[in-house]
Amino acid sequence: MTARLHARRVYNGAKTAFRLLVDRCGGPNSAERISRVSQTQISRYGDLSEEHASYFAPLDVVLDLESHCDAPIVSEYLAETAGYVLVPMPKAKTPDSATLVARVSDMLREVSDVSGGVAEALADDRITRAEAKALHREVREAMQKLAELDRDIGRAAEARPIFHEDQNEEGEE
Repeated sequence: MTARLHARRVYNGAKTAFRLLVDRCGGPNSAERISRVSQTQISRYGDLSEEHASYFAPLDVVLDLESHCDAPIVSEYLAETAGYVLVPMPKAKTPDSATLVARVSDMLREVSDVSGGVAEALADDRITRAEAKALHREVREAMQKLAELDRDIGRAAEARPIFHEDQNEEGEE
């Protein structure tokens, strides 16, 4: 058997995330109806026992369950394990200039909330668990606003021109 890249706890975390996803989707019976695999296989994918240590959910099964239940539980775990953060991207149409200005305003408000929250939390030179939880939520909200702005800027560029029809791609007249 080939050595694994990660410690067993990391792989167990992936199995636990899968179990949480299955629970969110209504349990193994429901997950079987949503995906292409049997209830028995679904149970193996989340089983932490040595007997099933090498059984993991295929990506298409995870994709189907996460999409159906609108819960990217396994994807979030994998992103975190790899050192990334998963940020939701709400669906939106191509923005106009007023939408982009509103996105910038929303993003700045969220970043300001983070900045103020950190300053308030550090007033006593330490951050409590409750303060960290609140700050984590604020940071995630700010990240989502940045991601929305980034997406809308990309969509605006694809649908150009949104500001001046007589400008070329570099903004020159």
